[in-house]
Amino acid sequence: LMEDISLILNKVIGENNDLVNNWLAGEAGSWGALAGKAIVAVQRHFDRSLTETEKHIVWQLMWNKLMKIKGSI
Repeated sequence: LMEDISLILNKVIGENNDLVNNWLAGEAGSWGALAGKAIVAVQRHFDRSLTETEKHIVWQLMWNKLMKIKGSI
């Protein structure tokens, strides 16, 4: 399950390089856009809505991935 989510989030990041770059530059709204895309992608994969707890987990995983990218540049 977590591996599936990790792969989904990698895909979201890969398909949204502009948003990632905007987030890295501190542009307002970029985190919200990426977080929203992450939730939608995970919901589509599992074909259901996520609970609030699940959404928080997805957001945290996405944040961790973005911070790893930020730390590598």
